[in-house]
Amino acid sequence: MIFLNPSILFGLLAATIPILIHILNLRKLQKVEFSTLSFLKELQKSKIRKIKIKQWLLLLLRTLIIIFLVLAFSRPTLETVNFTGISSSAKSTSVFFIDNSLSMNYITEDGTNLNRSKKAAKNILNQMEDGDEFIFLISLDSSKITTSKEIANNIIDELDLTFVTENNFDKIKKAIQLLEQSKNINKEVFFFSDLQSSTFFIDDSINSIISNNNVKTYVVDMSAQNYDNYGVSNLILTNSIIEINKPLTFSAIISNYSENQKSNITASLFLNDKRVAQQSINLFSKEEKTVEFETTLKSSGLFEARIELEDDNLNEDNVCYLNFNVPEKIKILLQYENINDIQFLEAALNSSSTSGQLEVTKSRFSDNSNINLTDFDMIFIVGETYNKTDDLNKYFSSNGKVVFIPSSNFAINGSDVLSLNLLKIKEFIKTDKSERSYNEFGKINFQHPIFQNLFENQTQKNIESPIIFNYLKFQENNSVTPIIRLLDESIFLGELKKDNGKFLFFNTAFVLDWNNFAIKGIFAPLISKIIYYLASSNSNGNSYLTGESINIDVSKLIYPIIDVNLPGRIEKLNLQNEKSTYNYYNTFINGSYKFFSNNNLFSFASVNINSKESNLLKIERDSLTQILNEIFDENYLLIEPNSNYLETIKEAKFGTELWKPFLIIAFIIALFEMFIARSTKKDISHLN
Repeated sequence: MIFLNPSILFGLLAATIPILIHILNLRKLQKVEFSTLSFLKELQKSKIRKIKIKQWLLLLLRTLIIIFLVLAFSRPTLETVNFTGISSSAKSTSVFFIDNSLSMNYITEDGTNLNRSKKAAKNILNQMEDGDEFIFLISLDSSKITTSKEIANNIIDELDLTFVTENNFDKIKKAIQLLEQSKNINKEVFFFSDLQSSTFFIDDSINSIISNNNVKTYVVDMSAQNYDNYGVSNLILTNSIIEINKPLTFSAIISNYSENQKSNITASLFLNDKRVAQQSINLFSKEEKTVEFETTLKSSGLFEARIELEDDNLNEDNVCYLNFNVPEKIKILLQYENINDIQFLEAALNSSSTSGQLEVTKSRFSDNSNINLTDFDMIFIVGETYNKTDDLNKYFSSNGKVVFIPSSNFAINGSDVLSLNLLKIKEFIKTDKSERSYNEFGKINFQHPIFQNLFENQTQKNIESPIIFNYLKFQENNSVTPIIRLLDESIFLGELKKDNGKFLFFNTAFVLDWNNFAIKGIFAPLISKIIYYLASSNSNGNSYLTGESINIDVSKLIYPIIDVNLPGRIEKLNLQNEKSTYNYYNTFINGSYKFFSNNNLFSFASVNINSKESNLLKIERDSLTQILNEIFDENYLLIEPNSNYLETIKEAKFGTELWKPFLIIAFIIALFEMFIARSTKKDISHLN
């Protein structure tokens, strides 16, 4: 047993007061007058003996009352068997780790889990000794240290919710590392969390945490009962081709994470903060549903799309963002060797640019010296040889889009098409028209994006095949995606992808001596779809999770200063010493991120929260205790939700206090003393 307030024990000296009074009373002579001497004979010796016993008993009871009152105020405590008792004079270092992940913003009747945790932490903090050291683990990369309770309370008040998902086991490891640097004898970790399973990544890193028996850890379970939550994630634009005044379809995953069925959840699609579509959704318990929204674009430009659900107890996961860009101008470079080879192609391009969105630049191979390929969104190359191979390779490797069409004066000078090391020519097929020998379309991959919305009746897709006399046969490999094959299985139209670069190729020239493809009804629409397909591949901005770095291509920037338009504020960056790419790390808030150079938008991205934060399922108790045992060798305490955490922690730190039982005993003795004193007084009066 220890005493938490040992200075009060000096009050035990007061227990001598009843003894002194009793001794002094014995020295006083009492005069008793008797009416007759014969009355003494009637006194019973037993009554006098009884009175003396009661007087000694009263002396004992009064002494015990003082002893138990003094002991109660000195706070006697039975030391716990789980933790070593600590002296009230020893200094302590305490790490406060308040889980501030997204799930902690769940709203209960008593406020959010985060605010409840902050209140609990302040209550524990204010019961500690002055001069103790307090460490606050804000994140894996941030901590604050103070010995002032006032500053410590301010740090707790200023703790904000984070949208970045971090491993709580990594934070426990970090807390132990911080304590190892402390010189104080007593070391403690106070961990407040809803113990969400998704924030406890049980991986190999747990094995690197060294158990430290000198560190006492208190895990305070701040979870709520019967979580009720739904959320939206994974917003994508399903269209591979984005065209103005054509249907645009978005797809999102909406999940019900609770045990209860959800009915009539309102989900809305917003484009540039304007609601353009809405649905009412029903979800069974634990159900995940993919929901599609359809709208139509009326203009070009950058669009910030988001899906938003109606409010529930955790609102942050009710929104998901996606950015995409519809360029005002699609810049096309048409390069050719023979002017006659591009007449039909040029006509098709002109018919596709009725909206004024296409901007076509023509150039002969011989005039390539003044052409900068990076100025164009895509390049149509009509011909086999290219006099700026290095520039073309660099363009393609930098997410360039190339369409290859053979020339009418084709000659196999080398098997590698355009020297891009992508496609090789195996054979040139040339037939005699007089013999009526020709080829036609065979298999067509109607699932390819270029056929999207190409037919008025999507259930009856039919293409009238051209007659093809002259064509190339290519060597196929796993990288080639056939779009249209001829009857002999050779590829009429195919696609190759390398990183984000795209290479489409035809196997025949667009001249009537080779085929009649250019005068078929499919020709112009197919060319138009190819253009918008290639242009749309750069339209979707990359999507990231909060905390991930955004990779920005800055190779084409002239000015080193860029403005970042992120949710809630604008930030300036100096890229003076950067190379071709820049990693932007300040992605701690979900929303739209836009990057400007000289007031011109050159990059954009969307940042969303990790959907793992939406699933509020707690880690299994057995798994948690097993791992905590491995880390702390049972030198920890797991405090249940809604329990008296202050009393529990106090007992764990100092043991079980006995002041209440001692006070009750003193009260009972006092009652007994009153009864004995009254009885003794009555007996003495009878003697008189």
